[in-house]
Amino acid sequence: MNKTEKIILSIILFAAFILRFYHLTFQSLWLDELHTMIEADPRLRLSELFNYLKCCDQHPPLFFFLEKFLFSIFGHSEWTARALTATAGTVSVWAMFLVGKELYNTQLGIIAALLTTVNYYNIQYSQEARGYILAFLFATFSLLYFIQLLKRAETKTIIKYIVFTLLLMYTHYYGLFVFVAQGTIALVYWLTIADNKTKFFKHYALATVGICIGYAAWIPNLLTMSNIKSFWITPIPNSFAIDYFYEYFGNSDLLKPFLLLFLVAYFIKLFIEKENIKNAPVILSFLICSIWIFVIYLIPYLRSIFVVPMLFPRYTIVILPAIIIMLSFGINLIPNQFVRNTLLTLFILISLVDIVFVKKFYTAVNKTQFRELTGHIAESSNRNLPIINPQTAWHFQYYAKKFDVYKNLMSENTDPIIDSIAQLKNGSGFWLAGAHNTPKLSEEKLKMISANYVLTENIDFYNAWLQLYLPVNAVLTGYTPLAFHESLYFTVNNEKVVALWGDKLNANTTALTKGKYNLKIISRGTKAANEYPKVNVLLNNKKIGEYIASETTQQTDITFDNTENAVTILFEITNDFTDPVTKEDRNLFITKALISKAQ
Repeated sequence: MNKTEKIILSIILFAAFILRFYHLTFQSLWLDELHTMIEADPRLRLSELFNYLKCCDQHPPLFFFLEKFLFSIFGHSEWTARALTATAGTVSVWAMFLVGKELYNTQLGIIAALLTTVNYYNIQYSQEARGYILAFLFATFSLLYFIQLLKRAETKTIIKYIVFTLLLMYTHYYGLFVFVAQGTIALVYWLTIADNKTKFFKHYALATVGICIGYAAWIPNLLTMSNIKSFWITPIPNSFAIDYFYEYFGNSDLLKPFLLLFLVAYFIKLFIEKENIKNAPVILSFLICSIWIFVIYLIPYLRSIFVVPMLFPRYTIVILPAIIIMLSFGINLIPNQFVRNTLLTLFILISLVDIVFVKKFYTAVNKTQFRELTGHIAESSNRNLPIINPQTAWHFQYYAKKFDVYKNLMSENTDPIIDSIAQLKNGSGFWLAGAHNTPKLSEEKLKMISANYVLTENIDFYNAWLQLYLPVNAVLTGYTPLAFHESLYFTVNNEKVVALWGDKLNANTTALTKGKYNLKIISRGTKAANEYPKVNVLLNNKKIGEYIASETTQQTDITFDNTENAVTILFEITNDFTDPVTKEDRNLFITKALISKAQ
């Protein structure tokens, strides 16, 4: 490499570092990352980690060992967890440069490094505390030393190939498919290309034996994994290969024409190439990359059809290095330097625009907000109330411990807990939380809770939600109830309520001094045509707030400024409706309407 090329590579690596470390902890840890945090907890014994990997998180152990080691040194934190993967992603850019340089020349290596630097998949999994980017990194180094093994087998090359292939196989089970793909490539190379077939056979056989011996310790766990007959992955569509290809680059419509153009340029060169494979790096790259991609897709695809679905986009990240090499060759083979550099520059700029501005990767929330949900509880004056989570309580434990609310987390079967608490007339209240597509409680459960509790907070986070239920009496302290005309009161389900059957309802005129006030409305509604009442709240015919009622009793808080000596609070349903077929009617039932001078 000359000085200019070294400077360019240094700039590329620095850009890769920034793109992977910027806003590293902006997103909360999501479900799978919380598996990492809990299973690699430095306070747990290794035997406990192995038990988790057998029962709950079926992956090889290397990534979790590395995380556990780093946690013990730098602390059990989000940043530490993701710093490992961000570092691996940065190093993978350098590894891709080495592969391109080994296959052809420095220019190809720089193009491969550039494409990897702005690759959406590489950046995405560089900021996720899971082992996928390490699988990309080790697959790339395994590819590098595999190519060297094909071209010039030396003892140090064999050792490096064995080491990085084992690192890959101990990181992700798809490393096994990489190993099989390499064996297939080596067989074709041995039968058709190798000059000294005996020498090549001995070298590759030695490497294969070394890998098999090194992986033997994990074979029992692999056999256990192979017995799994059901999995969460859905059936595989026939278009998976095309779908995955575009997903690797963020499914950007602007990038798709460039991707196809670079592949076309690559294949045109293949079709017109007249040199034999020994003198034509592009043909050698085709032999390696095409078999690499085909075999790694084929094995899990067949198993997905005949045994259990196991093909999923992020698992196939080990294919991405081969795809990037093919694209890099396509760019490098464009004969006109101006055209080549222009297209490459446009591809990089569009990739960055897509990541930063279209997907808003660094600024828009796109991961389940476990952290924000738990943090809200910790900052609340009701932080010591029980926290009930119907489905993801186990995952909540990392943040619950971090925010010191773990002792309140109910991790047992939540149905009987909810039933028991809901019947306590003198209970203290509770939090109800859900995340990662956890549904909210059924209407039957909500009705049962409403008998003694009021929904005082109902907050939606990204792919998560949080509700706070307090006893009815607890929310009345310091508030004066609004009065309604006696004719407006009804008894519904043994509860005295003010019923709004039509479109408007007035409270009695109330004398107030001037100033800021809080209005607390405790109400519920009935639905028609799957829609609940939309309620406007007016002060002397001036709108001061609005809300949507629900089946369960909920609390709505409205703050307003008063400049009059006497006020009338009016409630109106803006979408009043009666279904002529089902006879369902949108009605509002107000249990309490209370007012208090703001502090």
